[in-house]
Amino acid sequence: MVRRQSMKLPTLPKALTLQEKKYLLAVERGDMANVRKMLQKAIRLKDIDINCVDALGRGALTMAIEGENMEMVELLVVMGVKTRDALLQAINAEFVEAVELLLEHEELIHKDPGLHSWQKVDPDTATFTPDITPLMLAAHKNNYEIIKILLDRGATLPDPHDFVAHPNIQQLLASIWYDGVPGFRRKSPLEKFMILMRVAVMFPVYCAMYMIAPNCATGKLMRKPFMKFLIHASSYLFFLFILILVSLRAEVEVIQLFGTENMIKQLQMELKKQRGNGPTYLELVVTVYVLGFIWQETHEIYIEGIRSYLRNMWNFIDFTRNFLYVLVALLRFAAYIQQAAEISKNPQTRFIPREHWDAFDPQLIAEGLFAAANILRQVLLIFRGDIV
Repeated sequence: MVRRQSMKLPTLPKALTLQEKKYLLAVERGDMANVRKMLQKAIRLKDIDINCVDALGRGALTMAIEGENMEMVELLVVMGVKTRDALLQAINAEFVEAVELLLEHEELIHKDPGLHSWQKVDPDTATFTPDITPLMLAAHKNNYEIIKILLDRGATLPDPHDFVAHPNIQQLLASIWYDGVPGFRRKSPLEKFMILMRVAVMFPVYCAMYMIAPNCATGKLMRKPFMKFLIHASSYLFFLFILILVSLRAEVEVIQLFGTENMIKQLQMELKKQRGNGPTYLELVVTVYVLGFIWQETHEIYIEGIRSYLRNMWNFIDFTRNFLYVLVALLRFAAYIQQAAEISKNPQTRFIPREHWDAFDPQLIAEGLFAAANILRQVLLIFRGDIV
């Protein structure tokens, strides 16, 4: 038998009596005389609940604060109406005078180490989440005057749990991160996948639009953190894919697998002429990326300054990576010049097999440095998270 667990239902506001409705209506209208009479009568006869709330969960103090009626707030507090989260309501409304009054009242009724008035409110019907504090709410409202009042009275922020950021900060960061892709977290896995694939496939178009027209709708969208991350990740993964294709000599493999007999025969003839060849199309794409990396590091030095740039040890690794790629390009150029000169003197040197090349041939050294640069790039990806 499965034992059914009883569910705790939220405590809903009680239905108001006719006198309580008149009492809240008088508070909302600012009728000081009638409210005073009703409060005095309630203290003697207990005919109404002075802490009652309407269907929206608003009590007398909340209505007085919303109406910015300082006299009414003072009357209700003096006559013993429970403040509950009235202080938070006053801060949210930026009602400075009410904040000062409610703080003074809180100092009189609060006893350490008990809970404060706003912490005793039922979370099921409360306006604010349990983790909110007066100082935090004042900071959210960016109200310097209220913040100073709270700090002068010793208000502090609670220490967060070990290694866990405050949930309000997490919510704020999430809203900033996904700005530009509204509702992304609520979409189905298939819809998320389609968005990611669309950005991954279209990232060259997005980048071109950002460079050509940065102030257009697409250009502004590219400045959003999540879209910027997707574009950067797509570009970086495409670069890694190109490196893999270059390392595997993909052009040769494709012709051998899918080429015609004439194409395969022509390829075999070309493979015998490995000396003095220029860069392939894939290698030119890698060159474009390397120039982009160099421009990125140069721009970072210009923005941050050389001293700040050198204080980050990761920048030394970035510099080494770029230096290796530049050295590869220089050696390949030197190899092309050297081999072209040798071939012009003796055309048969074009057909020398790779295993018979000189051990210090510039092209062999360049290929070794290219492999080292690729490994260093993988190290950056693993340990630093270069995509982020």
